[in-house]
Amino acid sequence: MDRLADLRRRIILHPEPGSFTAEGESARWSNKDLDPVPQENKKWEWYHVGGFWIAEGFNVAQLETPSSAVALGLNPGLAIIACLIGNLLVTLPTMSSGYIGSKFGLNFPVVSRASFGMRGAYVAMVIRGVVCVIWMGVQSSVGGNAIRCMIEAIWPSFRHWNADALPASASITAPDLLCFAIFWIVQFPFLFLSINALRWFFMIKVIIMPFFGVVLFTWALTAAHGWGPLFSIPNNITNGWTVGYAFCRTITASISGNATFAINMGDITRYAHDSRRAWQMQLLLPVCITLTEVLGTVLAASAQVVYGQVQWNPLQVVLLWDDRAAKFFAGFLFAFANILTNVAGERLTMQPSDAVGRRR
Repeated sequence: MDRLADLRRRIILHPEPGSFTAEGESARWSNKDLDPVPQENKKWEWYHVGGFWIAEGFNVAQLETPSSAVALGLNPGLAIIACLIGNLLVTLPTMSSGYIGSKFGLNFPVVSRASFGMRGAYVAMVIRGVVCVIWMGVQSSVGGNAIRCMIEAIWPSFRHWNADALPASASITAPDLLCFAIFWIVQFPFLFLSINALRWFFMIKVIIMPFFGVVLFTWALTAAHGWGPLFSIPNNITNGWTVGYAFCRTITASISGNATFAINMGDITRYAHDSRRAWQMQLLLPVCITLTEVLGTVLAASAQVVYGQVQWNPLQVVLLWDDRAAKFFAGFLFAFANILTNVAGERLTMQPSDAVGRRR
């Protein structure tokens, strides 16, 4: 029992009192993590916030949104228009959420009290936490696919390694499960970095990933012999849906990719040094995300033209390449992109360890 008590004492970290914690009171409602960010800790410049959207926008999940619509049978041009509409719709609430954070330095757990009440904010935080867990798993699964591209580039036989080790009901193969575990181990240290330290990793992604996107875009257009063959693909929806229904579903899918930021963008912008310019930089959301989705559309359409296969996952397109070096570096960059997307979208959202007055 003494050992258990000692372990419990080491694990449980009590929150530090906040600015509004009266002497002798619990730090449940006010603690250091819930306080407005002090001016000396606001180290994000406007270009860091702008770079955040460039970094956040380039990830496999964003590429899959329009490519899945193309795989469904929607014309590539309509898929891009649907994604643009969705991004514009989610921009306004995201800017509003970011304004509160940049202006007052408050995070989502505190802001949610205005709508849910002091105790009801617990419910809002639990819901947001569950969404973080789900998306962390989804993005990690995608990152595992990127690791698989790297391994298959080095050892092509890995594709058939223990292929039948797991039953079909598992909906995952042994190679995929191993790659998922590897990706999780690689991304784990990034979860311990502070938000001010992470801004430099976002800037690295800002420099590397647009260049990588241009390379992918150039390959897709060259391999498919230009725009004509890509955008001449007609609507061919075979599952009984109408074109209008598929179009609206694509709009919804585009919104869902960044809908969480519509309620907690303030968790990022509260660290901005210049609140006004940081708020304005959120106008990059529809630009950066839509450009990424244009790339996803072109990749899916090019796979259909070049390989005769409908591939909604860009990593499956990479696996079709014959150039092993290109396959490896593409997998590496996609894995790097998804690590920072996971950190930005899921980890930073739950960063305040005393968000609801208790340590997790």
